[in-house]
Amino acid sequence: MGAGTKVVNDITIKIREISMPNTVAYMDESGSLPDIKSPYVVLAAIVTQHERDLKKVVRIAGSKLKQNQLKKRGGKEIKWWNAPDGTRVHVLQALAQKDIQVFWVAIEKQGQRIEDSPENYGLMVGELLRECLAYHPQLKVVVDMHFSVLSQREQFDRIVSEYCQLSEPLVHMDSQQDAVIQLADFVAGAILSRLTGKGEFANLIEEKVVVGKTIKWLPLYKNKKR
Repeated sequence: MGAGTKVVNDITIKIREISMPNTVAYMDESGSLPDIKSPYVVLAAIVTQHERDLKKVVRIAGSKLKQNQLKKRGGKEIKWWNAPDGTRVHVLQALAQKDIQVFWVAIEKQGQRIEDSPENYGLMVGELLRECLAYHPQLKVVVDMHFSVLSQREQFDRIVSEYCQLSEPLVHMDSQQDAVIQLADFVAGAILSRLTGKGEFANLIEEKVVVGKTIKWLPLYKNKKR
C-alpha cells in the first residue's frame, strides 16, 4: 500500500493507495452550522470492513464509564462532548488498532452563521464523500440521522447525489441504531479540538488518516453548481 501527499486548497493532506471492496463509511459531524461562535464544522468518516470489531470498542468504553457518570454529564450514551478525557483517549487508541481508514473535511465558516438546511449540510457531506469515493467507488454510506423529518432527509439525499455518484442509497441511522456512528463522532470531535486549540487527541489516530483537509465555506458554497 503506497503512501504520499497532495495539496488541496493550500492544505497538505496524506494519501494512501487503498483497495478495499465491500466497505462501509460511517459519517458524523462536530461543530454547529448556525452557531457563530463555532468556527468550524468537521465532518468525519470511518471506512471499514469490520463493523463488529468497531462496535466492541463502543461497548468496552461504555462498560468503563458508569451510567451515573453519563447522567451527570448530560447524556444516555457516550459521545465526544460528554466523555471525560480518559475515555476519549481510550476510544481513539482502540480505533488506532483497528483496520480502518479515516477521512475528514473541516469547513472553516469564516464567521458565517450557516443555516442548518439539507442543502448546506448536503454540500458539506458531499465534499467529504467525494474524497471517500475516490478511494472506494463501491461504498455503502451510513450517515448520522441529522434531520428528523423525512422530507428533509430526502432533500439531503438529492443534494448529495447531485454532488457525487453513489453506488447505493444513503442510509440514515442514529448512534443508538448503530454504535459505529459514535466512533465517527469521536473522530470529528478530536479533529475539531485540534483546530480550535483544545487538545491534540487527533494525534492518536493520525496514522489512520487517508485524507484530511480544511476548506473555506464561502468558496465551497459559491462553487456548488460547478
